[in-house]
Parts: sequence; structure tokens; C-alpha cells
Amino acid sequence: MGAHTYRLEVQGELGDVAGWAFQGMTLRRHHGHTALVGFVRDQAELSGLLQRVWDLGLTLLSVNALDRESEP
Repeated sequence: MGAHTYRLEVQGELGDVAGWAFQGMTLRRHHGHTALVGFVRDQAELSGLLQRVWDLGLTLLSVNALDRESEP
């Protein structure tokens, strides 16, 4: 897996204080959900983000790669 920009959507509108757990990600709040958008270098970093969602007790609604780099 190469580097991609990802969008993780969680239930609830996260406050700025919760944003510390997702440094480097942009938080976009809309109608009771929060989208976390940012560049993810590799599978290990994505796994870490998903683990933080779990650790904070958040409900994960979706995970999407927003761009695809050419595969070597």
C-alpha cells in the first residue's frame, strides 16, 4: 500500500480537544458526523489512526482513499 489521502468518518461532532489524537488530519464537522481528512503514508499509519478511533470509543462510519497514486 502506498501513500494516499484518506477520509475517515466517525459518528458525532468531535471538538477541537479531541483533535489532538488526530494531529495532521483536518476535522470537518457536518450534521452530527466528523470527517477526518489527511495524508497517510502507509498501512501502519492507517492502522494507528483506526486504533485511535477505537481507543476513543468512536463509531467509525467509513474509510475511503481519496486519491490513488500509480502503483509501481
